[in-house]
Amino acid sequence: MMRGGLGVKKKLQGIFIVMCFCVLSSFSGCSSEEATTWEDSKDTIYKIGNTEVNYSEVWIYTNTVKQGYESIYGTGIWNIEVGTDDNKQTIEEVTREDIIDTITRTKILVDKAPEYEITLSGEEKEKVNQQAKEFFDHLTDEDISECGASIELAIKVFEENAIADKVYAKILKDNTYEVSEEDARMTTVYDLIFETYSLDGDGNPVPFSDEAAKTRLDDANAAFERLVTEENVVIEDIVSQYSLKYASEHTLSYDDMEQEYGEKACSVIYSLEDGECSQVIKTDYGYHIIKMIASTDEKATDENRKKLNKVNEKKYFNEIYDKWKKDAMGSFDYDKDIN
Repeated sequence: MMRGGLGVKKKLQGIFIVMCFCVLSSFSGCSSEEATTWEDSKDTIYKIGNTEVNYSEVWIYTNTVKQGYESIYGTGIWNIEVGTDDNKQTIEEVTREDIIDTITRTKILVDKAPEYEITLSGEEKEKVNQQAKEFFDHLTDEDISECGASIELAIKVFEENAIADKVYAKILKDNTYEVSEEDARMTTVYDLIFETYSLDGDGNPVPFSDEAAKTRLDDANAAFERLVTEENVVIEDIVSQYSLKYASEHTLSYDDMEQEYGEKACSVIYSLEDGECSQVIKTDYGYHIIKMIASTDEKATDENRKKLNKVNEKKYFNEIYDKWKKDAMGSFDYDKDIN
């Protein structure tokens, strides 16, 4: 499968990963009743500045991934609707736009390659050419006749994607910002929650009576007494003793922790040493005893730091790329500007 510059980006719509798709006539603008031939479809699909993108090129981009994903998800994937009730699209409709975005990004990055002194080495060219040939060798005579592709065009597409990858990597090297460990910090706690509500048949919370809530507070205070006076207390035993339905371990960022428990409770939680338990904390959910498992969960913090750095990289790149795209294409409109 072709790497595809920055790759065909994965848009999560519902539970589906967006996959690039193209029925051979889908970009020609012909209806199902019209016979589509290469002669009909060789017109330019759209323009990026003065660069024309034709049907054959679009076909290569889409076909490199269409076959792979259909082999996993089946051909029926394309008619599935995703999105909200107000804005529903089929997987096919979403991916038509997605593939155009991918081609556009690749072309613009290739155009910027000289500014970043980016070229392919002989070894890189040889590797890319081999990938293109392998792709082309898998096309049937019918495919080639239908889309009008050539081995030369396949090599060009694969080379452009490889160059775009290198330009993208070079751009990100100029981004010196790194998310700090403190900003990425993830904390793991065990929440012994003595809930003061039940759920009705529709799943809506119903508060306990004042008397039942006071009993829950008494239970929480008794549990806290055990935790601070007895040695080797097993949390699961307390969960079982007081029938705590929602007691569990959580790994959260500071912002998530504050949203979950509130600012006042957060100040108490983050003052705890590893292994230490908080006094009883009241929230809208009930009464909590928080046991600090790891004030800095190293594994989770490292994973979160990588994720935040990826978000930062994307933001940094998009600020640069969006300007380039506007300069090259102006106010591009998919519905109006795509053949």
